[in-house]
Amino acid sequence: MVRGYLDFTIAGIGFFQLQKPDGSTAYTRKGCFSRDTAGNIVAANGWKLLPGLTIPADATDVSASADGTVTAVYSKQPWRALGQIELATFHNPEGLKRADESTIFEVTDDSGPPILGSPGRDQFGKLVSGSLEMSNVDATSEMITLLQLSRWFEGVSGAIQVIYGPVDKRSAK
Repeated sequence: MVRGYLDFTIAGIGFFQLQKPDGSTAYTRKGCFSRDTAGNIVAANGWKLLPGLTIPADATDVSASADGTVTAVYSKQPWRALGQIELATFHNPEGLKRADESTIFEVTDDSGPPILGSPGRDQFGKLVSGSLEMSNVDATSEMITLLQLSRWFEGVSGAIQVIYGPVDKRSAK
């Protein structure tokens, strides 16, 4: 069993590259990866992380540094580099097209071609190993706000009825 961190967050700008079954490339910020039976680092849908990195069968621990260098302990040797994760960015990331899955994107003419680079260099964000990007919405506070707004609406609605009287639907015709 491989211990380690195959969950990554991009702290800043960039997308992970995934190889689709048809050989084309898709992009995601969802950094939840695992090891398939062949040792490839893959996304939850089974698509390979690009560039292809293989974790040896006898690896006991895997990690990635902020610059995307993936290392592992295997063959009873100390940490050894397996390769480097490469990120992609775009001149217009809002121009990417959402694929079938909500976290997968494809290139369009509006997005422009991908610009590839190493995490932590130039405009690319750093990798945070053992962490996943989460929603920027706090569901608990949003529910509290919704309840407060609902109560406010009921109060205002009640005040209007006191001032103008209840609305008789039959007389409104």
